[in-house]
Amino acid sequence: MTRDSKFFKISDEHRFIQEGLRPHREEIGRFVYWHVFDGEATGDHDIYGEGSFAVGRRWKDPIRLPVLAALILESPALTTEGGIEAPDELQVVIHWRDQVLYGLKDLRSDPIHYKDRIKFEGKIWTPYEIQQYGEVKDQDTGTIVSAREVVEEQLYADSDFYPSA
Repeated sequence: MTRDSKFFKISDEHRFIQEGLRPHREEIGRFVYWHVFDGEATGDHDIYGEGSFAVGRRWKDPIRLPVLAALILESPALTTEGGIEAPDELQVVIHWRDQVLYGLKDLRSDPIHYKDRIKFEGKIWTPYEIQQYGEVKDQDTGTIVSAREVVEEQLYADSDFYPSA
């Protein structure tokens, strides 16, 4: 801000915004580990969607996927009538180029990806909504994935993620 002016210069505003955002950019994850569900190697029950203890549900080796943003939204500390706490949520924004490069081009079109798992900040997440993030000249620019935290009790038949004793 200059002495004679009541307003900041636009260059000062830009610098202040960039300086203010820098710490937050460092804290937000730059990648997630994406585990694609492996329907062929799994012992998934057709009706209940649970794996057997002998085989369990299986996922392919994780993809270290760069993301534009990954943000954890903490749930309110409220419980349902049954005493179950609402899980935290994860919002992940993936650039279209990275989806193609890492083999996730069909992320929005193939419903099997709702069985995928995402590892971020030491927690396991499962997608519940996958939608287009943007479009420029009829070309997708990215995808936003909303995922819920999978609590330990839900991983009992998921041998790839269940904590070993």
